Amino acid sequence: MDPAATTQYEQWLTSASRVVIRDQGGSKKPVVDTAALDVYGKTADGTTGFFGTLILEVSIDPEKKDKPNSSWIGIRNAEPWWVFRAELKLPDGRVVMDAANAGIKSTQLTEVIGVQVMDRDGPVCMKDATPSFNGFEGICNPLSTTPQTRVTHPQSADETLRQGYQLYAPGNINSAIKNRHALDCLLGCPTLYCLPALYQFCIPAPGPNFELTQLHLGSRVEGARWSTKGQIACGKGRMPSGDTIEFSESAPLQVRKDMLAIAFYRLVLAAAAPVIHSG
Repeated sequence: MDPAATTQYEQWLTSASRVVIRDQGGSKKPVVDTAALDVYGKTADGTTGFFGTLILEVSIDPEKKDKPNSSWIGIRNAEPWWVFRAELKLPDGRVVMDAANAGIKSTQLTEVIGVQVMDRDGPVCMKDATPSFNGFEGICNPLSTTPQTRVTHPQSADETLRQGYQLYAPGNINSAIKNRHALDCLLGCPTLYCLPALYQFCIPAPGPNFELTQLHLGSRVEGARWSTKGQIACGKGRMPSGDTIEFSESAPLQVRKDMLAIAFYRLVLAAAAPVIHSG
């Protein structure tokens, strides 16, 4: 860790009110995807202004693959999958968060991918909660299938941080998704879901809005929300573009950092995921 870079990163987050994620697409080898995280917040004069842009780069080293001579366009599809190195940088290139993964042998996420980064007080671990594969619940409640990423501090003396926080999509801020799901069911049953599939192209489904819950006490964490667009822009990379993370003034720095750690994890996994199409 670079203490000076970490200090600047924490200063930005302490005053941040909004972080906007922009997908930048692919770059030069070995970088396969890049995202810009624009940070806005309260400046010294009390107005809301632009602090700067954090750059997230996700790289895949062909030599880490079983077939290192695989074509670059299909490098994500060469075993093992989800091989990556990722760095979150300040505008001057100093790294404030980095992680690497050696990959897994299955394209199905039955094996949960864990990622660890370092913070001032030790390791910070992110992973998705193990899916329950309850198909009936997924049909009845569309929010049950949204990501539930956990962030923990296993060496912290604070029980709340040691057990960590979990991303979740509460129903009270996701009425648009529930209404869309009800409409899909209403129009889908008599048309064998042909009609919902058709208007999905014209009116894409809304993305979920996420908050954090404290796993130690099971209580909602105030002051941090991630609003997603729900669609990945065509022609760009594999990261979402246009998502916004918002913080209230009362949100503690650790909550802000942990929300950014979750965003780091989710963006990196999206960028390194196997490509469905070939060519």
